[in-house]
Amino acid sequence: MTSRTTLLMAGTAVAFAACTSAVHATVEGKLVLDACTQPVNDPRSETCSLFVRTVADMLQVLRATKRENETCIPGTVTGQELADVFVAHVRKAMVDFPEQRAMFEKGPAVMLAMGAFKAKWPCK
Repeated sequence: MTSRTTLLMAGTAVAFAACTSAVHATVEGKLVLDACTQPVNDPRSETCSLFVRTVADMLQVLRATKRENETCIPGTVTGQELADVFVAHVRKAMVDFPEQRAMFEKGPAVMLAMGAFKAKWPCK
């Protein structure tokens, strides 16, 4: 097993645990947004890439298992593209809905990522 695969599996487990248990702390949107806006050579940028890839993988699993999911992310999309879509979506939402800024910053980043990916790549 490659180290990338191990990291993705660990990230998936962390994201799944955070989403399925009310007693676990969620990863806040601001934390991921900050990581996703770092230069590519910054270690926090890899955290962003791991997070958005994990959410994308989770959505693909939901689709493959016929769970509710209306997102069709292309198999060729890169981690950087996922990060760019996430950042653009959250920034636009904060401008369009300034009264909800705290929700975007403190709310679950996984929900923000899912919304961003669904808006960008809806299933036809």
